[in-house]
Amino acid sequence: MPKGNMVTKDEFLGGKLLIQQPSQGHRSGHDAVLLAASVPESARHICELGSGVGVASLCAAFRLGHVNVTGVEVNQVHYHLAQENTELNQLSSRVQFICDDIYQKPEGLKAAQFDHVFFNPPFYAPAQVKALEDASKEQAHHIEADHLDKWFKYAAYLLKAKASLSVIHRADAIDMLLPIIKRRFGGLKILPIYGRNGQSANRIIISGQRDSKAVSQILPPLYLQNEAGGPSVAAEAILRGGAALAL
Repeated sequence: MPKGNMVTKDEFLGGKLLIQQPSQGHRSGHDAVLLAASVPESARHICELGSGVGVASLCAAFRLGHVNVTGVEVNQVHYHLAQENTELNQLSSRVQFICDDIYQKPEGLKAAQFDHVFFNPPFYAPAQVKALEDASKEQAHHIEADHLDKWFKYAAYLLKAKASLSVIHRADAIDMLLPIIKRRFGGLKILPIYGRNGQSANRIIISGQRDSKAVSQILPPLYLQNEAGGPSVAAEAILRGGAALAL
């Protein structure tokens, strides 16, 4: 970890994982854990694009004791923290991180290498929200519209034939996402995620299969809170217990 950067140590999966991350700027939370829960049990070799400090990759590795995980992260500070977090949680034998830019096709990764690719891409076009002072947060949150397609194109490149993908994004971005995803993936399963009943969905997880022609499905929703405002049983099982999503 470079000097001068303050970090916190945060518990994930109910304290089963301890994660170091910067105290300021982009920080991982529920989205990363939900993304990790989307990885299918059938996968053996998986890759996370934009892996940050490693939360989703490490959560997936913890839940699935048979998988080998490769994370790709362009931010050097986050990459070094991901390496430290891997060692801290004793997962170095099955998890590795690469510091590289996915737009440049990292040399260490090959075509048709993985059973599953998953990612949480930047959520906003620069014109949608104001610029952020923190460079790492700007990098993690803002993306040009044509660049989002490159994430899915590279994911398809890395995946074996008929292998799978999962992504978490803003629910209100669905009109933008679906045409991009359907260029290379089919059999889409769309899981809407709500804070609580009566609210609009604020996240979606979309899974799909490379080159599939199967029709899309909208799955029963996941509610993170119960009627009393506390964590729902389903959310507790995933966020604290490390359970899988029903995709």
